[in-house]
Amino acid sequence: MDPSATDAASVGGFVITGLLCCGGSLVSAFIGGLIGNRRERGWLGGFLGLFLGPIGWIIALFLDYPYRCPFCQGGVPKGSQVCQKCGREFKPKPAEPTASP
Repeated sequence: MDPSATDAASVGGFVITGLLCCGGSLVSAFIGGLIGNRRERGWLGGFLGLFLGPIGWIIALFLDYPYRCPFCQGGVPKGSQVCQKCGREFKPKPAEPTASP
């Protein structure tokens, strides 16, 4: 048996395995990003999906909204003026004025 043929086959196997692992990680990051994007934290969901795989997806499912209702402290999507939990209306905080030169 020719030793160079065996080495070429094993190197090809390593290359294919490496490509599958990298591709799987990217797909996992994409899925995690989609899950995190529903909670306005797509970058965090993608990061968790990339490094933790399906476990990161589960963690991304439990991410909370970054904004809170001033009355009940329930999670509120960005730009919403009505709380999904208590149904109360509130006005978003106005942007702070910038000093003009």
